Amino acid sequence: MSAATRSASSSTRRPQAVHQLGGQGISVVAYSDKRDAALQYIKWFAQPQVQQKWWDLGGYSALKAVVQSPQFAKSAPFAPDFLKSMEMVKDFWAEPSYAELLLDMQKARPRLCRGRQGHLQGGARPAGEDWEKVFKEEGKIN
Repeated sequence: MSAATRSASSSTRRPQAVHQLGGQGISVVAYSDKRDAALQYIKWFAQPQVQQKWWDLGGYSALKAVVQSPQFAKSAPFAPDFLKSMEMVKDFWAEPSYAELLLDMQKARPRLCRGRQGHLQGGARPAGEDWEKVFKEEGKIN
C-alpha cells in the first residue's frame, strides 16, 4: 500500500493502514416518482432487527447495534476480523478525487495481473505513483 493510500490528509501525520469500504451506498433519486417508497425501504432496512437478520443470512452490517452486541464476535468465523477491519475503514467514496483514483487503479490492475509491471508487496504499488500525483496536485501531500 502506498503512502498516498495509507494517509492522504496530511504529510505531517504518520501513514496508517486503512481498508477501503466496499459496496455501494443506498440513495434516493430526487426526481423519482417513488421517492416515498424508497425512503420507506431505507428506513425499514436500517432497523437493528433487520440489520441483524441481514448479518445472520450472510450480508454485512456495520450498524452499531449489530456489531457491538456481545454475541457478534462469535456469530461467524470471520466476525472478529470484520470488527478489526471496520476499525480501519476509510470511505473512499467520500474522497472528492475518488473517481480519478479509481481510474488510475483500473489502468494499473491489468499490468499487475499480467505480471508485467509492479508487485503485490505492500499493496497495489502500480497505481501508487498515480495516486500520489493526484494527492500532490490537490495539496494533500507534499
